[in-house]
Amino acid sequence: MLNHHGGLKSRLILQNFPRLTIDDIKACLEYASYLATE
Repeated sequence: MLNHHGGLKSRLILQNFPRLTIDDIKACLEYASYLATE
């Protein structure tokens, strides 16, 4: 679940990189959270 700020950020990312899909962003977020827990 993205909060409003996160959703806005994702929308800006999509505007800058239209080829990225929601799945790509989710994968990046999951990887980032994985790194944060290391």
